[in-house]
Amino acid sequence: QKKGILVPVVLSLLLMSSHLLFRPEASLLPDMLRGVILIFISILAAGANTHIAKIQTVLVSANTKLSNIFNKSSNGMLILDKNYNILEANKAFLKIADIKPEGGSKNPLVGLKCHDVLKHQYCHSSECPCRRVFEGSEFYEKDIEIARDGGQKAFYIAAASPFNKTDNCVESVILDFKDITERNE
Repeated sequence: QKKGILVPVVLSLLLMSSHLLFRPEASLLPDMLRGVILIFISILAAGANTHIAKIQTVLVSANTKLSNIFNKSSNGMLILDKNYNILEANKAFLKIADIKPEGGSKNPLVGLKCHDVLKHQYCHSSECPCRRVFEGSEFYEKDIEIARDGGQKAFYIAAASPFNKTDNCVESVILDFKDITERNE
């Protein structure tokens, strides 16, 4: 672990001091030593680029896997910010909200308020699963009822948990909707 920190620190120090080491008007070091330092900096930079490329590959792979899990789930899922704006909605949630995906990659729900898209009896109340998590619960679930066009009702278990926390403050919540309509009929 120390080695992983040492390389960027040494590289940074050498780059920051390079204007002193390589000034043409005042040679502080013999030419040979300056050459060795330049080679060392080049090797460190090449190694850093290799590490950065590996990190990028791992992050892209992890993001792809998480995106696949999110969009292949049969449960509807939303990610909301503190203001109840939809940051992301999966394909199953689009079906729950009876929204047809538009062409292209933009999700039509991003930026909308969750309570404008899918109203249920606990919106704007202390029993809202998202509100409970934003107020400190690690997990909260509630059976909800959603009115459909034509007077039909659908029933879901809405389960919320923190998605992103910073300094013990919940920045966003992931909300999972499991259809239990058959169980309630």
